Amino acid sequence: SPGAMNYYTTTSPVANVNGTGQTIATATFTSNGFPVYITLNGDANPVGAGEQFCYVQFYRDGTAIGNAFMIDCPSANINACYNITVFDTPTAGAHTYTLRTVAGKSFNGSFTFANFNKEDIQEPAAKTKVSALIS
Repeated sequence: SPGAMNYYTTTSPVANVNGTGQTIATATFTSNGFPVYITLNGDANPVGAGEQFCYVQFYRDGTAIGNAFMIDCPSANINACYNITVFDTPTAGAHTYTLRTVAGKSFNGSFTFANFNKEDIQEPAAKTKVSALIS
């Protein structure tokens, strides 16, 4: 068990995401300087006709972390469920984490990100091996 956790959670549905560089979820988190576990889940609902797709990625203080993730739907009103997770090693202090569409990647359509859209950030309150968080 990793012991006590520094924890933050938020919900924030966002409609009319229709281009690159748009924010889907934001959380400000004060880190103790230990590894943090960040996850966001929900669904992306395309609202236009035909195939629609976009790339999303986590950012810390404006810098991309983790890998870009593609959301692809064959037609309108087909919810694409997602659960995106990343580990980060921030310095101690306040940081702003966002999930947003990726600038420079293809984007087609318009999405509503909603239904249980939840961003969780967790950090051990004391120095703990990252493997303890995932075992």
